Amino acid sequence: MTTTVGSGKENIFARLRRNVCAAIQIVLLGVGAAVTYGVLQDQVTAHVCVEYFTIGHTDFFNLGDPTLIAFEWGLIATWWAGLLLGALVACIARVGTRRPRLSARDLLRPTLVVQGCVGLVALVAGVTGYIVAKAGGVSLTQPLASAVPQARQVAFLADLWAHDAAYAAGALGGVALGLWTWRQRGVLQKTQRDRKQQEDALVSPTGRAPGHAEPVHVGRRWETIAFRVLLIVGSFSLVLGVLFILATSALSGL
Repeated sequence: MTTTVGSGKENIFARLRRNVCAAIQIVLLGVGAAVTYGVLQDQVTAHVCVEYFTIGHTDFFNLGDPTLIAFEWGLIATWWAGLLLGALVACIARVGTRRPRLSARDLLRPTLVVQGCVGLVALVAGVTGYIVAKAGGVSLTQPLASAVPQARQVAFLADLWAHDAAYAAGALGGVALGLWTWRQRGVLQKTQRDRKQQEDALVSPTGRAPGHAEPVHVGRRWETIAFRVLLIVGSFSLVLGVLFILATSALSGL
């Protein structure tokens, strides 16, 4: 009896450990995807108008170079958003036992789709902002109007529109990903229920159900690489983001 109880506890703890590890992977995927997108977008916008970062934002490290600034703000502005959205999706994907759970690997493609949609929205918004600003439809207000050189204000506004649109699209995309995740768990639940009913109906006279070949998901090589890269980026970004918060908090207290 003792052995049975002990074995049961071990199974519970093992399942809990697997579930927690799977949830952590989803969170890291969210952080990695957010930071990767942020760095890529900032590489474009920093080269379009570096003043958007050096004047429109706090210049923490005084880097000067647009490429380095893009890495700086690509991390600072996105890691926490990826953490929040990743935690939300992780809860939706892993909490509860009635519906089959989803893993981080299951969420890779939907996450990449969200990234692509956010990038498209940001591109359209940036181009629109540039055209409208060029035509005089919008302009900077004080104190930015005095701080940003006149010749750079149209590009500044293009960056502003692109980033604001990306933030909004990213938030909506995160919510959409959460809804898709819950719906997908429902689809998997129905599929498994229908499969069980079919197996029960096909039970042979010997009492054995015919063999059923489970579908095997074989990811493409680029998916495997992308998944591992995003997890690595997410891990490092989470650590750097927390260290940045601690450092700025300590410095502000001096």
